[in-house]
Amino acid sequence: QRAMLLALAALLLGTLFVTNAWDVPVYAVLAVVSLLMGALPARRTPRTVLLAAAQAGAVVGGAYLLFLPFHQHFVALFSQVALVRDPTDLLQFLTHFGAFIVIGAVGLTALMLPGGGAADRLVWPVASVAASLVGVAVLAQATSASSALIGRVLILAGIAGPPVVAAIWRARSSEPASWPGRLAVLVALGAGGAGVLTLASGRPVLGLMVALMGAAGAGWLALPGIGERFVCLLQAAAFGVAGGVEVVVVADDLIGTDWYRMNTVFKFYNQVWVLLAISCAVQVAMMVARALAPTREAAFAPRMPALSSAWSHVGIALAAVMCVGALTYPALATMPRLEQRISPGAPAGSLNALDWMDAGRLPVVGSPEFSEIRYAGDRAAIRWLQQHVSTSAVIAEASIGPYRCNGTRIANATGLPTIIGWERHQQQQRFPDQLPARVNDVRTLYTSANVDEKAAILRKYHVAYVIVGDLERVYPTPNNECTPGGSAEGTAAFDQMFGSSLEEVFSQDGTTIYRVLPVSA
Repeated sequence: QRAMLLALAALLLGTLFVTNAWDVPVYAVLAVVSLLMGALPARRTPRTVLLAAAQAGAVVGGAYLLFLPFHQHFVALFSQVALVRDPTDLLQFLTHFGAFIVIGAVGLTALMLPGGGAADRLVWPVASVAASLVGVAVLAQATSASSALIGRVLILAGIAGPPVVAAIWRARSSEPASWPGRLAVLVALGAGGAGVLTLASGRPVLGLMVALMGAAGAGWLALPGIGERFVCLLQAAAFGVAGGVEVVVVADDLIGTDWYRMNTVFKFYNQVWVLLAISCAVQVAMMVARALAPTREAAFAPRMPALSSAWSHVGIALAAVMCVGALTYPALATMPRLEQRISPGAPAGSLNALDWMDAGRLPVVGSPEFSEIRYAGDRAAIRWLQQHVSTSAVIAEASIGPYRCNGTRIANATGLPTIIGWERHQQQQRFPDQLPARVNDVRTLYTSANVDEKAAILRKYHVAYVIVGDLERVYPTPNNECTPGGSAEGTAAFDQMFGSSLEEVFSQDGTTIYRVLPVSA
């Protein structure tokens, strides 16, 4: 059974590299530490340590060997890092992760403080919450550097202060003579001090994450239960990753632009979200258990018998309020977000991601000929292709640079290959010298009136079907707006190819599908 679990862990870790390599460093460390936690007994000998290390090495090595053919041929286009030039705004960060961070901080505090009787010592958790709220208010209204610093210090003290103090308390009270206890005290003290200094240097998010990571790391060292330590491990990883992206960024093709942090932030924030969501859910359950059975650790520190219970009660209340608040977002924000760029937006109550195309329209900027791009015909074309094309037939459709205007909509919805997809993403996954020719060929296909030139492009890429809809007629230029760059003569020239190169197989609501005919002998 142990061998099967190790093999499964190796398979899962190896799969991560193939599907999303950004996940590998964090989850590889988590896998190794988790294996060591489970394999090492309380009384360790050189033999048990060696066996645990061998199991961890087998998982990491197996993860690589299981996908060896992939690693032998995979080429990473971007493998360097750069320093972050403009750190994240603290209030913006808390807008995204504030609920998880508050629940995590309160949960860590309740986890490491002693339990006891009735929850009659609410002054400390209430004061902590109040300090955080005052800090947010001060920072939001700050008009000077000094007032902004005061707000950040209050937030750091209110959120990270209690778990850091609780970690020190736990470490000193449990086994002060043991090296894990002494190390936990040093970790918590060092992280708290480093957090304050980092915040004062102008990187408040990094300071908050360093302090919380230190508290979680001290809990991992000092707590006795493996389940409690695993929760601390997850949170230490989450806070460490969130802090790490405040220091370094993967130097991809966006490194010279204002959006140079975009890929690094959203890729690693996904991991932070998962780690915090899992650990906070467990923490809420632990706080409920402590609130219902507050006397189970009364003998641990009789001088403060009710602290853990008090923090647990406050944590449960905060978690309930924040969960209810979060649940209002889908109800209140989904339709306004859809209508921000798409009019009239998706029909209410639909879970089909393509339903918006039946009535949705996108505005066209800077064209007397086109006022909008409609997608009802594209939706019908997608249904036709799904019903009638079962092979991996190559399709041709407009290739546009950025995220607007619903580019590559047919290939995305059907899974059929196209000449080139989103140019922006292709630049991150292909060698640069491979892309311009395809981009230019697709634009020429839809803008040139020369039928021989069109036919040559279709043969070059073995195209089976050609899509002509509003998007191809407008053919937006590569910017973030739907600015026309198409050619009426270019799309009209497809009709001149009937019988020789093309035949019409579908037409509805302004969208036409042409099938490319075989070359006659």
